[in-house]
Amino acid sequence: MICITDFLAHIRLTMKLQEQMLKNICETWQLTITEGKVISFLYNNPGKDTAADITELRMLSKGNVSQAVESLIQKGLLKRTADQTDRRKIHLSLLPQTADITAAICSMQANLYSQIFCGLSEEDLKFYEQINQQIMENTKKAIKERINEVLDKVELPDKRDKFPHQLSGGEQQRIVLARALLNAPPIILADEPTGNIDPETSYRLIELLKDICDSGKTVVIATHQYDLIEHFPGRVFRCENGALQEDFSFAEKLAARNKVMNEGLESELINIDNSETIEDQENIDLSEIQVEPHPKIIEEKKEKDNDDSDVIGFELL
Repeated sequence: MICITDFLAHIRLTMKLQEQMLKNICETWQLTITEGKVISFLYNNPGKDTAADITELRMLSKGNVSQAVESLIQKGLLKRTADQTDRRKIHLSLLPQTADITAAICSMQANLYSQIFCGLSEEDLKFYEQINQQIMENTKKAIKERINEVLDKVELPDKRDKFPHQLSGGEQQRIVLARALLNAPPIILADEPTGNIDPETSYRLIELLKDICDSGKTVVIATHQYDLIEHFPGRVFRCENGALQEDFSFAEKLAARNKVMNEGLESELINIDNSETIEDQENIDLSEIQVEPHPKIIEEKKEKDNDDSDVIGFELL
């Protein structure tokens, strides 16, 4: 039986060797490694010619691919062509100026494959191709499942195919969080996650971060909204002018505050129990109770001199 760990290790070694050989070609032609990967991909996959294809099949970040594409266009090695039926899709094609580069890539691949597949029959190569194809399909499926999983976690399962401008501010913030969760990092750093979104959405986002924290991850939040800390009772560092002013546990501070409030309430209840009620007093002189009009009511009454009704407000002194 094939040892999966060893098999995957051999694949990683092969890819590392291929990347090192591609790096040598890139240095010769003054290309970045990502630019070399884009050229190599387009040369080897004629039917896959969009940035999304490169991102998905070569496991490269969208930002790096976009930057490499822009650079290759400026160098006169690549061009864009809009799709005739779907305006959202942009096709990429290599220009004739890449002929020498692709020839070098083709030679490198032939040399690499002759070493890797030395001694294998045609039947063995077909079997390897089938395995490789199945692994790619399984990997793509696993990636889609992981994307759906994190979209469910941030409560955006129906936004998978939406563009950024089609999302609200709160939805965009949650998409950013979903991207951070994709690789299952042990620590989440959230810098002003509730900036420029409404209070209700802010509360939902903080609750989401709290759920992530409760799942065993460390969540660090930088915020100016002190009231949000009440919904996230963890350790708090208060900084001012770049210096640490306080380091405390909000949960402990909240418990201490509640204790003081409860003790004060108990004291008030005891005072009420020990005080005399009106029924306990036999002789009460109502003239001793001073009543004065409330200033705000006096002002309102001055403004309504023509009103037939009288409004009286008072405070016991």
